[in-house]
Amino acid sequence: MPVERNDEANALVPNTAQFPSANPQLILRARVVLPIRRPPIENGAVVVFGNRIEALGRWPSIRRRHSGAVLDLGESLLMPGLVNAHCHLDYTGMAGILK
Repeated sequence: MPVERNDEANALVPNTAQFPSANPQLILRARVVLPIRRPPIENGAVVVFGNRIEALGRWPSIRRRHSGAVLDLGESLLMPGLVNAHCHLDYTGMAGILK
């Protein structure tokens, strides 16, 4: 989905004119949204459609532009797109196989 920058609302929003039936499944709202390459967004929200992040920005702007179920995370810090890949695997059975 094409994305437009809305500087007034400090948001990245999809161009839904081409997709009038688009309806996000979930809107996550948090006290702070911390994008990887942008400054923190106070009173932020992230729009998720399927397994993709469709938009993020300040809650008032997201609320006006998108509909869907809202999950309010309260005083949380939300880091959209962060995958926690930290794990502890038991390599005991692989001794001598791994180099």
